[in-house]
Amino acid sequence: MNFAYASANFAHKSVGADVVTVSGISLGGAGAANYSLSNSTDVTLANITAKPLIASFLTTTRAYDGTLVAAVTGNSSDLVVGDSVSFGSTSATFGTANAHTGNVNVVGVSLSGADAGNYSLQNTSATSTGTITPKLLTVIGGLAADKNFDGNTSVKFTPGVLSGLVGNESLNLSSSAVFANSNVGTNKDVLVIYNIADGSGMVSNYKFDGASPWQLNSTLHASIKGNKPFVNPADNKVKPAQPVESGTKSHVTVASNETSIVKVAESSKQTTDVSMTQCVPTALTGVSLCFLSSE
Repeated sequence: MNFAYASANFAHKSVGADVVTVSGISLGGAGAANYSLSNSTDVTLANITAKPLIASFLTTTRAYDGTLVAAVTGNSSDLVVGDSVSFGSTSATFGTANAHTGNVNVVGVSLSGADAGNYSLQNTSATSTGTITPKLLTVIGGLAADKNFDGNTSVKFTPGVLSGLVGNESLNLSSSAVFANSNVGTNKDVLVIYNIADGSGMVSNYKFDGASPWQLNSTLHASIKGNKPFVNPADNKVKPAQPVESGTKSHVTVASNETSIVKVAESSKQTTDVSMTQCVPTALTGVSLCFLSSE
């Protein structure tokens, strides 16, 4: 003969001594017919012990900030679904403050929450894997100066400064700038390239937002102003400032050892001082074309 039951349940789920109610009791086996069961339920006592639990941690990826501090979140595969348990630690630290992927040491592990007492924590420390990414830098400021037309793309340029460095760290910032083309125009693109290298800080802990982490392409704007053409004598020496009739649309002097031709269109009696800025050789032997601007 044997005994069977439909269910047996504790009154509560928490750790400790508790009442167990047994329901649907029945008899079975060869001799069961010789007995008349007088109860189909019963009550007994039993203990619920704490479940062993091993805590593990995930590390949140963060940018370089010069510290070892890591942010971690605990969990465990031993938790019963629906239980309210929180994981804590006294510290979580990377092995180095530099940008990298590596171990994070978690110490002082603890449990809290409404159901924490139902578990027996098996570890007070843990190791996680975490990543410190390079910190994003920007360049603020920077100025490109207007210039008179000279046939090339060079530009006078005041570079900007790095923004986003940690603490008192510094990096070496180099830069170059050119106009997008040499043509006359206003508000023209000036193409700027910045590069960073190790300073008191390590360049590997930083990056620019672009295809190359340590190079930044930027754009400023400046103008290339047009000049009135003026042809230099054959010795290519720059003449001093001289009067030119205002209202002139073109003022061209072609000078060689033998000839000198001057063309002035739509001139008036008034004069304006002009200064020569650059001379350009021509296809004619002994002839140069120079550019000057009005003051």
